[in-house]
Amino acid sequence: MITLSSKICYNCQKDKPLSEFGVYKKRKDGLRYECKECQHKSEKRWRQARRSEKRRYSQAVSRDVLPNMDKYILRGDVAYASKYAKTIRSSYFLSSDIRCRLKVMELAVEQMAERAKE
Repeated sequence: MITLSSKICYNCQKDKPLSEFGVYKKRKDGLRYECKECQHKSEKRWRQARRSEKRRYSQAVSRDVLPNMDKYILRGDVAYASKYAKTIRSSYFLSSDIRCRLKVMELAVEQMAERAKE
């Protein structure tokens, strides 16, 4: 049986000990192809690249979508407002203040639905 004590990182091409690689069970050796340091750098680049996209999406939701939600709730269109809220809430790109406002709106929709049943 052959045991390895080191591995070459795919990104930085340096020979590093196995403890420098994260676990990835799907690979034959059970380790990630990049070292923890390179993995951290690539994850940081990924987050920074999507930060502006996330901000733009949140601004668009607060500018365009939430006023429409208010309109549907005031109009009493419970089914559409509820469907609209669930679609938006599932998005990864929402900021916490928009999530809170959306939750308040969903509660208002639920209360309207309960009143309509009575």
